[in-house]
Amino acid sequence: SSRLPIRSRPRLSPAPPRARPMAGGPPFLVLLVGHEEVANHVEYVFRVIHASGSSWKVQWRYSDLSAAHMQLSRALDGLPPFPSKGLPGLGLFLGQEFVVQRGAALQRYFDGALARDEVAQAPGFQSLLGLRPPDAVASVRVRQWTMGSSGTSASLDLDAAP
Repeated sequence: SSRLPIRSRPRLSPAPPRARPMAGGPPFLVLLVGHEEVANHVEYVFRVIHASGSSWKVQWRYSDLSAAHMQLSRALDGLPPFPSKGLPGLGLFLGQEFVVQRGAALQRYFDGALARDEVAQAPGFQSLLGLRPPDAVASVRVRQWTMGSSGTSASLDLDAAP
């Protein structure tokens, strides 16, 4: 299977509590948080929020998302239709309104895709969103054990394998 390129390395940060995935739903959410103008084109910025509480941002051009959709649709059934490109020059004519409308359409696309388990769990789709298996653990060191009325807990240092 071919891998989709990831434009930016995910930066992990805690997800706001109100924006965490619901129990029984997909293991992550994708939320449009804005867009940026980069070298004469627009890139849409999405926050991916994992059920673990970690979150990161990914940033894509519409054309890159469209190409990824085409590639994924060859391997996956159940992908929602991708938002149409629109008429040539429409973005210039409508300006910011066009960018906002396209962003809303992309959000609906991700919402529809995540509503289907076989899509949300597909490695190619997860790769598009920057999901990747965690690094292997090379060593574990117990920093502190705590025993209390609610049970036992430990503070650990984990070192990832190179």
